[in-house]
Order: sequence, then C-alpha cells, then structure tokens
Amino acid sequence: MDKLAQAYFFRDLDRSEIELVKKVTRILEARRGYILLRQGQPSDDLFIVRSGSVRVMVPTSAPDEEPNDNPDHTLVVLGPGECFGEFAFIDRKPSSASVVANVDCSLYAIFHADLERVLDSNPMTAAKLYRSMLDILVGRFRNTDVELAVRRAVGS
Repeated sequence: MDKLAQAYFFRDLDRSEIELVKKVTRILEARRGYILLRQGQPSDDLFIVRSGSVRVMVPTSAPDEEPNDNPDHTLVVLGPGECFGEFAFIDRKPSSASVVANVDCSLYAIFHADLERVLDSNPMTAAKLYRSMLDILVGRFRNTDVELAVRRAVGS
C-alpha cells in the first residue's frame, strides 16, 4: 500500500498517520465497465484510484423525465491518486453521480465508520484529512464553474 501515501488526499500526513489509515483501507479490483457508485444510491466509502481510471458520470435526462437513448455525460475521468465518493462520504447523502471503471482498475476503499474511528482518536490527523478533502472539493467546484462559463460562452 505504498501508493496510498502518494495519493493527493494524504499529502499532509506523516508516516505514522499513513499507517493508521492503512489499517482501515481495503484494496478492491474492478473490471472495465463495473459500476462502483450509482447516482442516488447510498454510499459509505471513500475511494482512491490505485491504478487504472474511472469515469464520473451523470445522466443526460432529468430525474423526472423518461430515460433517453443518449449516453450519460462524463464529468471527469480520474486516475491514480485521485479520489471519489467524497461528497457522500462527508454529507452521508446518496451519491451525486455514478462512477464506472473506465478500464480494469485497482482502488483503495475506506468505510466512513472505520476512518471516523481513526480520526476521532487522532484530531490532528482528522484536521489534515478534512483540509485535503476541502481542497479537493473546492478545486472541483472551480473547474465546474469554468466549464459552465465556457458552455454558456459557446452556446452549448
């Protein structure tokens, strides 16, 4: 699990803190096309891509419309070291998007309750992790703002 320490999410942790997180981390393997998270479904895990890539997707039809034949819209492709599931991990609400293995991939998975136990007994580690998570979320919101501005500008 040495790759775990290289994940952006854990960039501020020292070696002993990484070892604490490793104790509650599982490795999952997923084949291309496997649905890791389904939009609207509960999720209790935070995932970090270990190898391969995943697509974060939303449907092109509105929830109150009949499903259409258009493929889902890919918001982003995430690769090694990048995390997903952080929205539901933080607010404990259903997943805001679907995530599908783009290719065969390997993931680190951490259950919310397991990480919370580690963080409850290590407040400095908790502060570092939540700061990293906030940094990731803010970066994603900024990218979304830019994408929306470009779409409005080109009229799509």
